[in-house]
Order: sequence, then C-alpha cells, then structure tokens
Amino acid sequence: MPRALRHAARLTRAVPDLTEAAAHTAHDTHTAYDTAQATDQDREGAEEGTVLFGYGASNILTLFGSRPGWTVHVPGHPDEVRRAVLDSVARGDRAYIHMSPRSNAEPRGIGLGRGFEMVREGRSGVVLAIGPLLDPVLRATAGLDLAVLYTATIRPFDSAGLRAAVLAADRPDVVLVEPCARGTSAHHVAETLIQVPHRLLALGASRDDEGVGGGRGDCCLRPSPSPGTCPCPSPPRSPSGPGE
Repeated sequence: MPRALRHAARLTRAVPDLTEAAAHTAHDTHTAYDTAQATDQDREGAEEGTVLFGYGASNILTLFGSRPGWTVHVPGHPDEVRRAVLDSVARGDRAYIHMSPRSNAEPRGIGLGRGFEMVREGRSGVVLAIGPLLDPVLRATAGLDLAVLYTATIRPFDSAGLRAAVLAADRPDVVLVEPCARGTSAHHVAETLIQVPHRLLALGASRDDEGVGGGRGDCCLRPSPSPGTCPCPSPPRSPSGPGE
C-alpha cells in the first residue's frame, strides 16, 4: 500500500476516538452552568475588564467563540484556569473562561502567553487540540507522524502559530478538535491558510446536539464501516484550491 494511503488509513482509524472524546466532553458539560447564562444584550453590553465564567454548556462556548471582541479561554487544567483569570484581569479583557469537569494530566503553556504550543512534532499533518481534549488527542494519534498543537485560548486565534506548523509539515492536512460545536474555529483555520491549499477535518460536538442542525461532512465523524476505510470520499477541501 502506498505510504500516503497507509497514513490516511491510520488517521481514519484515529478519528472515531477523537470524535468520541470531543462529544463526551460536550455532553458532560451540557448541564451545569450559571454565570455563563448571559443574554445577547449582556454579551454586547459588557465593558472592558468583564470576566465571565462558564462551567460546561458547550453551546455557550460556541456562542462566545463566534462573538467579536471577546477573549475566549478553554483551560485544560486547573492551573491554566488560574493563569487565564490573572491574565484577563491584568489585560482588562472582555473574557469568557470556559471550565470543564475533564482535565489533562498536566498543565501546558504556563508562561508561554496565548500562542499555540507544539506538544508533539510531526511531518504528515497538524492536529490542533483545544483545552481538555489534548490528552485524548495524544492517545488517539500515538504512533502517527502528526504534529500536535495545543491551546487554552481560542480567541484571539493564533494564526501565525498554525501557519508555521502547517508550512513545516510535508502534508498541509489539519485536524481541528474542539470541545464545542464542530467547526466553531474552522473559518479561522480557512482564513489563516487562505494562500495554502489544504484539507481540514473539524471534530467536536454534533451540531444536532447544539440545536443548530447538522451539515455536510457528518459522515466523516461516524465509525468507518470496515477497518482502514472512510465513509466519505475525501476530507472537505479548502475553497482556496485542491490539496496536493
């Protein structure tokens, strides 16, 4: 089997594990939230220096992720929550800090600012893991030649960090793994790589679960009918042009 096909088959087998982790995180965090139950008027009228906390409720995370002018933190460890609070207060941000009952084994990025952190190097593509989904991503991609980026801050989006990682890889393939509605950050990836022909696979909570309807590419997130096969013809391609 050609090397490219072997790589595609192994990545396909990892997709159900990543999808299950993202979906479980979203479902686990769908129940208890108080502080983040802000109305549209509350969000629009918030002044600089406003810090909101949400415990779970992936739909609220999705909403804040789409709002301009907000800094959105998704800590993957309790130590990262503390850092996000101190950083937001020091900067006077309008910030939303999304907390989850799940946690990575150890904190990441302490003292590195808000940019994406390279957790594992690889040449066959880039996986961007957000918040508490880092550990499941590392387990699902073990043995694959994939670069794994991590961030606990999804807004602002570190375009420079993602672009550098993709250009350093041999294949411009990106897998986005978020603990919120699938594709919440997909447009940021597309804008970042608008001059780079690439392929993007976005994993996260089903949009049916979020109440906003499903979309094309849903079959990419279902288990393959047989080992080493994908139920989709190919991952969705960027409008900027066909991938290599």
